[in-house]
Amino acid sequence: MERSVLLIADISGYTKYLSGVELDHSLDIIAALIGAISAPLRGAWQIQEVEGDAVYACAPQQAIDGDALLATVEACYNGFADERAFIERSTSCTCRACRSVPDLDLKIIVHSTEVVRQLLAGVEKLVGPGVILAHRLLKNTVQQQHGTRGYAFLTADVVAACEMDPDALELVPHDETYDVGPAHGWVLDLGARWAEDQSQRRIFVPAQERLAGFDLQTRLPPERAWNFLTTPKNLTVWIAAEVREERRGPRGRGTVLHCVHKRMRYTHEVVDWKPFAYFTWRIRIKRAPTMHATMELLPGSEGGTTISYRVSLSGRVPSLIRGMMGRMLSRNMMRARGAIMDALAVVEEQASDPSLPAERS
Repeated sequence: MERSVLLIADISGYTKYLSGVELDHSLDIIAALIGAISAPLRGAWQIQEVEGDAVYACAPQQAIDGDALLATVEACYNGFADERAFIERSTSCTCRACRSVPDLDLKIIVHSTEVVRQLLAGVEKLVGPGVILAHRLLKNTVQQQHGTRGYAFLTADVVAACEMDPDALELVPHDETYDVGPAHGWVLDLGARWAEDQSQRRIFVPAQERLAGFDLQTRLPPERAWNFLTTPKNLTVWIAAEVREERRGPRGRGTVLHCVHKRMRYTHEVVDWKPFAYFTWRIRIKRAPTMHATMELLPGSEGGTTISYRVSLSGRVPSLIRGMMGRMLSRNMMRARGAIMDALAVVEEQASDPSLPAERS
């Protein structure tokens, strides 16, 4: 018996969609959406099954913390919603399958439970009362009670196991009752978060605008590298001696890091946030030009990640000051790159043993 986190990402409206549209286009569309949902489920996560309109995955409980779980859930939903928007925007086909894509949405159920692995007809399955409950939760009243179609339902068990604070994360309480018993948990409105993010201007430092920065390789998959790079205590390795995080709701756009290094005090504010792909900080230092810094994670061909960190100055800055800032930042980037490489080597060693816990914020 083992303690696992179960995640089921289910496409809402699938049955109605499939029964009322042309089969050839609809199957291609669903395959693209399932692929986008599945992409973030790597590293500690193992996909158990693709159940037509749903992706069912699990991970060892000790390998998942609250922030890592929220980043995974958001990445799954964003992948789905981005792909749905791309299909809607790029197709000129007028068939019902293509016209009906906006009717689809995604709900994600996450539960922590004891499971047993059992061979059934030669296929390993997870079994136990918690597995049954997680699947029962796919049929719920979240949309009727809260008016949201794209969401994550996090059970009380997984919230407790991952040491999450529902109030701090602005989660909405919700209860369900089934033949296997009651289920208490919280709802996170992923659709609203995605829509709000779409309404914001994309802030991204491209390679050609980099004033300073670095690139490095790690054997870690993007999601594990992301967890390392966004956890405040790990940022003390290369950003500042002290890092205090200020945020409302899940970590993301609007989160502010208050940094202290020797006599310097400065802030890093998250102004763009795409879990497992990139994030951008607005960096403010007293008596210095405002800077933007993008940390981009590019998946490697063999499961590793290329980490690219790029810093640029905001607005019009005199060439003399730009040159001085460039030289200063370049020196700091050399030190930061070495510190990150040393720290990542330790995390890579931990990642080789799935029984070791994930980084905690």
